[in-house]
Amino acid sequence: MINLLPAQIKKQLRAATANVLLLRYVIITAISVAFLLLIAGGAYLILTNLKTGAEKTIADNQASYTSYNTIKSATEELQNSLNSTQAVMNGDFDYNSRLTSLAAIMPAGVVLDSWTMSYDMPGKADTLEILAKDQASADQFQTSLQNSGLASNLIVTKDPTTLPGDYPISLKFSLTWSK
Repeated sequence: MINLLPAQIKKQLRAATANVLLLRYVIITAISVAFLLLIAGGAYLILTNLKTGAEKTIADNQASYTSYNTIKSATEELQNSLNSTQAVMNGDFDYNSRLTSLAAIMPAGVVLDSWTMSYDMPGKADTLEILAKDQASADQFQTSLQNSGLASNLIVTKDPTTLPGDYPISLKFSLTWSK
């Protein structure tokens, strides 16, 4: 029956069949593109959520790290303090007897103003600062300290200065205690 159709209509039917086939391909391609866009959009949303979660985790870890560093530095300070205390406790260095011996050689008119101790015994220099009523008393204390054998490496680190008050002469010594 188709053979009885004129050539023009046969041509039109073939074109219509090709058009239907092309329309199907266009619809399938459009659905495929839409599906791919949907997958890409979903992947974008998932990755965005993962990125946000990762940034939050990084911020939390940074806060924990900062807290850890604070605790670590406090622990190191405590350890250093304990090491210094242990050095004093383990050492054969009796501060009370040193202070008593120092008072015994101190002439009248001289007072101990400050004693800066080094806890990393032995061998580190301590600093003594005295106040004296006059220069003769300060010189007598320096001579007594040198001759007493209590300390070695006696160095005057601050020249005598005049201060107002009952004890106007200030003198500073650096020394290492003898054993």
